[in-house]
Amino acid sequence: MFCNNYKNKTRIEAFRELKRVFKKANIKDNETKAKLLLSNAVGLSAGDMFLNGDTLLSRAQSSFIKTSFKKILKGMPFQYAIKSADFYGFKFYVDKRVLIPRFETEFLVKEAILSLKQNKKDVLDICTGSGCIAISVKESLPYVKVTASDISKRALKVAKKNAKDILGKDSISFIKSDMFNNIKGKFDVITANPPYVCESEYLGLDPYVTDYEPKGALLGGEDGLFYYKIIARDARKHLKENGVLIIEVGYGQKDSINEIFSSYFKNVKWIKDFSDIDRVAVFKGKD
Repeated sequence: MFCNNYKNKTRIEAFRELKRVFKKANIKDNETKAKLLLSNAVGLSAGDMFLNGDTLLSRAQSSFIKTSFKKILKGMPFQYAIKSADFYGFKFYVDKRVLIPRFETEFLVKEAILSLKQNKKDVLDICTGSGCIAISVKESLPYVKVTASDISKRALKVAKKNAKDILGKDSISFIKSDMFNNIKGKFDVITANPPYVCESEYLGLDPYVTDYEPKGALLGGEDGLFYYKIIARDARKHLKENGVLIIEVGYGQKDSINEIFSSYFKNVKWIKDFSDIDRVAVFKGKD
């Protein structure tokens, strides 16, 4: 099924071959994935890659394609296989130390940027994972001071790599912290995409997720609400006057979130995602 040697193929020839083998393997979006795999192997965008489509692939590029495709056939998520995920117009390095960024989370980033444009300059992103939220905000608003935290040293290594690759060295302050435990100071905006999958839902997830993505970044306790209760209790201590808290939530959690946060915040705005699901909650001001 799979061509063993791409070294003597041009980029165009390799692209056509990849489309064929992806289709034969019943992998969806075969043309898009063929472009992504090939462009990551070559280290160029799809557009730039095809400008010189008659360029032969190197041995290293051929090896990358073969190795990645074998991983995909074994069930590894595409982004882990190519070690790259698109998010908010940027390419993020990802591996099994962090969750693959979801497009739904872009709604959170958009809202954070809107809030920060209103004379706000300090943002804290907790449970940062790959750093996709913090880095996307900083890249969009370079003047904003961004702090990002995570309990996982392994995740922070990935986030730091992404920050360096996308923004440059020392662009974001990173802190190892279990939620707010090691956080000092106050911020204009706090963002959080915490683990929110409940235990019963986790057991029913596709092996595509549970076999590869870090359990600790998915599981939010028996009811999926464990980390939200901490955020509701502690976020106010770290918000400036008229500060904004922006969180991502899971399907069907809106009512529970409203109840949990009602004792701490009076004003909440809900934002729906592509599937018309209440995905992002924005809490403004204090009691």
